[in-house]
Amino acid sequence: MQTSATSSKTHASGRAEGGLRLRGITKQSTPGQPLITVITSSLNAAGHLARAARSIRGQTYKNIEWLIIDGGSADGTVDVIMDNADVVDYWLSEGDSGIYDAWNKALPLAAGCWVMFLGADDQLDSSWLERVAAQDLHFDLVYSNLQLLDRAGEAPVFVQRGVHWNEAKQLQRQYAVLPHPGMAHAARLFAGRKFDPSFGSVADWEFLVRAQPESGLYIEEGIQASMTLGGASNSAAAMTKAIEDYFSVVKAHQLSLSAPVRTSKWLKLQISRFPVLYSMTKKIYYRFHSRHNRGK
Repeated sequence: MQTSATSSKTHASGRAEGGLRLRGITKQSTPGQPLITVITSSLNAAGHLARAARSIRGQTYKNIEWLIIDGGSADGTVDVIMDNADVVDYWLSEGDSGIYDAWNKALPLAAGCWVMFLGADDQLDSSWLERVAAQDLHFDLVYSNLQLLDRAGEAPVFVQRGVHWNEAKQLQRQYAVLPHPGMAHAARLFAGRKFDPSFGSVADWEFLVRAQPESGLYIEEGIQASMTLGGASNSAAAMTKAIEDYFSVVKAHQLSLSAPVRTSKWLKLQISRFPVLYSMTKKIYYRFHSRHNRGK
């Protein structure tokens, strides 16, 4: 079935797709106006995907394409996507095996010079894409600071500040120091490469370890995106699994960890195995950083 009003197709298998591309509207880079691809993975995200859509629509820079790969949601997520059809260049809804599988499906479709990833409950800063577009294309990565929001996705908790590239390049082979949501990747980093889902929730870090970006730019002022805290990925069990995956990356790439980093990760792993202790530690951490940010 094809619906011209919404430019969507539903196949007999239940696979559905749509977007501006199905209406024959495509985008490309032009001199001084590089196309920026934003990729979002969603699954039962009807309650918050509209916030991500508003942040796309509100960008001061307009040469953007937004690709959404949905995992076969049953809560009305596709309706939200179709309600925002004016800013969605392509969307696909079908079963998948998780975020990184979805991102891998989107990568061959990305036409931008820059590629970034935005969570279904995250929001780009309104001027972020304009700031990225103004940068030299020889950089492999462009990034700034990350605003963390409360569970409702409204009140700021604290700002996770980035570090300058010379330092980040060294630390990146120790742990995930770069703020991933909204970080701009040069499209060439994905030539012949994709995410490896076997590394679980740290597959984005493993990709950068493998890709070995040579140049990056940290923009100190402002933020790149806002990320909502909470949810299953923030639980003690998820943290335990993430640290176990982290050590899998360390082993696979034979990374040499400093004693402080190895000890810190080991301690976090032990704490995460006790949910109450983990919850208390996390609250103290957020409270400390919130007060530290206000003091600046």
